[in-house]
Amino acid sequence: MPTKTILVLGAVISVGVFRAPVLTGYANLFRVDNASAGADLILILSGHPETRGPKAIDLYRHGYSDRLMVTNAVPPGRQGRASGMGQYDVLRRIASEAQLHITMLNPEASGATSTYDEALQAAQFVSEHDIEHLIVVTDAYHTARARYTFTKIFSQGQVHARVEFAAAEDEFNESNWWTYRKGVVNYLIEPVKLAYYAIR
Repeated sequence: MPTKTILVLGAVISVGVFRAPVLTGYANLFRVDNASAGADLILILSGHPETRGPKAIDLYRHGYSDRLMVTNAVPPGRQGRASGMGQYDVLRRIASEAQLHITMLNPEASGATSTYDEALQAAQFVSEHDIEHLIVVTDAYHTARARYTFTKIFSQGQVHARVEFAAAEDEFNESNWWTYRKGVVNYLIEPVKLAYYAIR
């Protein structure tokens, strides 16, 4: 068999064998999952309540905290309206079905339009209410950017609470994201978003 053919076949086989470990390793770069029990508050970031809500409730039931809140975000397509009631209603329903209560962070404030805005909301609330230990719940692929943003905002505002993160999973996760359209979109665009947050 010609050498060139052997090399091509070797490359194809290598891609097939190592694709999953490489892609899984790539996705793991964006995962932060370091929540510990005893937090003063579990804060759910807005967006994807169907994944973040159940994760927060699971943490609550396992004693990580006895308080659940969600950020006040502007619903998609309604920029400028200071209400995240659509997602809030979904989370309240999820919590109610679990016989739990959830409240909105700063309901009278202007709605957040980004993770940056949510970190600002959280920093203000934590500072005003003497929160010492906060758990932030968001989707797994979003946790690294959330950690970077919260660390930056809290440092700038000299807010000294301990902030940890809990990774909620969708139908896809680090081990299979490339087989789902949503997974491909989210994991491939996340480095761009992270870079933007680093320079803003």
